[in-house]
Amino acid sequence: MPTSIVYCVDTSALIDLKWWYPEDVFAVWDELGKLVTSRRLIAPRQVLEELKRKDDTLLKWVMKHRRMFCSLDEGQIAAVQEVESRFPDLVDHMKQIPDADPFVVGLAVARQRARSQDDLFTTHEHVVVTQEKLSAPGGRRRIPNVCQAYGVRWLPLIEMFRCEKWRFATGGV
Repeated sequence: MPTSIVYCVDTSALIDLKWWYPEDVFAVWDELGKLVTSRRLIAPRQVLEELKRKDDTLLKWVMKHRRMFCSLDEGQIAAVQEVESRFPDLVDHMKQIPDADPFVVGLAVARQRARSQDDLFTTHEHVVVTQEKLSAPGGRRRIPNVCQAYGVRWLPLIEMFRCEKWRFATGGV
């Protein structure tokens, strides 16, 4: 059975989508909506809280697609606590609204762990989608560094498009 990918999306990826692929111009938003409907595009609720800081077209889109946001469960709580313990520099502890980063990684880690405990016919790989890049040696850890440590695949938006084999026409007016 082929493996389908469930994308755990970070706030940075959604914000970059808004800037680089405006909804009124690019059909990518229709495709993303289909992923949400099929439960293949998910995010922790903390991503929604970060997006609520600005009332814009992105917030309107995610509010229409609230189904993508996952409530915390015991597995995710344990994974987030583990991530925060192992990588305390992942978040800025001075922020009023906590960073969603450990929750994004925690969601993917918890889902991967649950998958490995399910039967042999489970066919979902959980992949983190983020626009963050690996930090330089000795630098503050970022989502890709933490994903790497947990053996969770991560990729930027453009690679998600390639995984889905999405093609969007470009050309003149």
